[in-house]
Amino acid sequence: MRIIPLLISVSALCLDAAGQARPAGSNPQDIVLLEYTPGFKDGCGSNKMEFVRSWGDGSSETSAFRVTEGAGLVITDVDWRYVTGPPNQFAVLRLLVQNLGDPSKTRRTFESAVRLDGYGNGGTSEHMTTGFVVRPEARICAEVPGEAQGSVVRLSRVLLRGYLTGGR
Repeated sequence: MRIIPLLISVSALCLDAAGQARPAGSNPQDIVLLEYTPGFKDGCGSNKMEFVRSWGDGSSETSAFRVTEGAGLVITDVDWRYVTGPPNQFAVLRLLVQNLGDPSKTRRTFESAVRLDGYGNGGTSEHMTTGFVVRPEARICAEVPGEAQGSVVRLSRVLLRGYLTGGR
């Protein structure tokens, strides 16, 4: 019996304006890096958090990121860090998609748990198999269950990576 190795390559595809398939992220403008930022007037939760877009030249937007009409945002990776929590306990990060017109329409889209060290610190990097989609009518919010509703004061860093698509 002969064993033949088989290599399979899987690529995510997007449709461009002409409806042609192309690899996800083949246009650098389609790659998105979002960073958790508190203090927005109409932000999520008690600390008024939003995500802002970072650019490849080291700069970032000053306004909250929103998906443009006719596009979709696929989040594929999440990096997060939690500080000064209860030592040797678990912390959970939840990401939610919240409708901008009706905030009562909020759905959990991602959860990640980490065991905190003896100082109450922890973090992780997550790569999702399929990711989740955010449409122009929505935004991404973060919460840490067990803290005050909407409070993420111990959440020191959240980075979201993904890409824009031409479809919804």
